[in-house]
Amino acid sequence: MFSSHILIVDDNEYNRKILTRRLEKRGYQISAVETGEEALKLLEKQSIDLVLLDVMMPGIDGFEVLRQIRSEHSVIELPVIMATSLNAAEDIVHGMQMGANDYVTKPIDLAVAEVRIQTHLQVKHLTEERNRILEIVSHDIKKPLIIITDILDTLVTDYGDFISTKPEVREMIDMVHDTSTDLNTLVEDFLDMRVMENGTIVLQKRAEDLNEIVKDVSNRFKHLARKKNISLKLRVAESIPKVECDRARITQVVENMLGNAIKFSPNDTEITLSTSVEKDSLVVSVSDQGPGIPAEEIDKVFMRFTRISNRPDADESSTGLGMSLCKNLVVLHDGEIGVRNNEQKGAKFWFSLPV
Repeated sequence: MFSSHILIVDDNEYNRKILTRRLEKRGYQISAVETGEEALKLLEKQSIDLVLLDVMMPGIDGFEVLRQIRSEHSVIELPVIMATSLNAAEDIVHGMQMGANDYVTKPIDLAVAEVRIQTHLQVKHLTEERNRILEIVSHDIKKPLIIITDILDTLVTDYGDFISTKPEVREMIDMVHDTSTDLNTLVEDFLDMRVMENGTIVLQKRAEDLNEIVKDVSNRFKHLARKKNISLKLRVAESIPKVECDRARITQVVENMLGNAIKFSPNDTEITLSTSVEKDSLVVSVSDQGPGIPAEEIDKVFMRFTRISNRPDADESSTGLGMSLCKNLVVLHDGEIGVRNNEQKGAKFWFSLPV
């Protein structure tokens, strides 16, 4: 049994007392409040592991409490079980769509409520433990990856003449280099995602020239495009104003978008990386001539760990984290991000930052 802190929110005093008595006997720490306002204030001050939330309450109802909880906490970080009337199917559906983890019907069956609480707390604790292990492993992987990259760079620098006479050796070195780069990207994306989930990311904003960022990324990705004989076009708007942003993070977004475009584009095609000014925003877009995004999957592109049915053209790796990370970084800059299919072929990914 985990020692967990549960918050009961119910305007019925009898319900609060009987639930508190039952759950305290099971070893849980219980806080019980009567209103949504009290619940939100308590959540600001104390660490809660799960909320058992009544839908119908005076003042702020359960849906509004749930909305505010989900603006701050994920479904894993803070599970919410809604308590609703037996015949309120619409309330159940609405609550689940808003981010409730589960529901119980009133009058509450204590045994059922207890099992559901235990299940969601176990999922929460197991997920947290898994993330801690993955974070430790990710940090431990970074050092050998750096060493591998340094060794490969040394081989190319010190033994370049020999390698140039052995195409098969150069091919093996390139394969090891690409594999280590992909693995490093996975580690970095995962660590960045964990930082954002924990709310500890701090943007280092200053006035930056988006054209400079885009040109820099384009130059560094030319060699990847050449491997597939992809023509990389750069179209930047003239005399654009500077924008307040974290250069490293916005560079990361552009790299993800351009890298994905190259992965999913067939050989002998064209990719266009551009900047433009639209109303009070600066827009960066990457347009390719790949397979595009299936219409039914467009809404899933920016979801974490989601991979669309289209696969990279040359079987390159894809972590399922990159686009989700891009969305979070752009939102942190008060910007917008999106994707749409081109009229003929391919897709265009874009993001905008406020001037």
